[in-house]
Amino acid sequence: MKLNEAKSLEENISTVLAYVPYDIHLKHEYYYHNLFIVWLKTLGFDIQGEVHNNIGSADFIYKDKNFVVVGECKFNANEEKLEKELNIAFKQIYKNKYYKAYANNEVKLLAIAFSREKVLCKFKL
Repeated sequence: MKLNEAKSLEENISTVLAYVPYDIHLKHEYYYHNLFIVWLKTLGFDIQGEVHNNIGSADFIYKDKNFVVVGECKFNANEEKLEKELNIAFKQIYKNKYYKAYANNEVKLLAIAFSREKVLCKFKL
């Protein structure tokens, strides 16, 4: 799995979520945010959660030798609103300039929107 291909990432996250019993799913962004980070850590990705800057904190930063991924996770129980959540995530990244500290690298922005059963991912350069 590569952390720079949205469809592959969506499919992999969906597969992981399918293993989580329905009665322990929480309807909170932080729950899915933590699952995502722990899952990538166990796969060997060097990912950090809640990376602070002078305005706020990115949900996660992934550094690769060729690029940096700056990401924001969102949750909405209504699957039909996930696309809107992706836009909210990107607006937050831009507003709080989470990418600015990595300007000397190729930076990819990643928005992830979760519902209990569906995941959408979108990258921007």
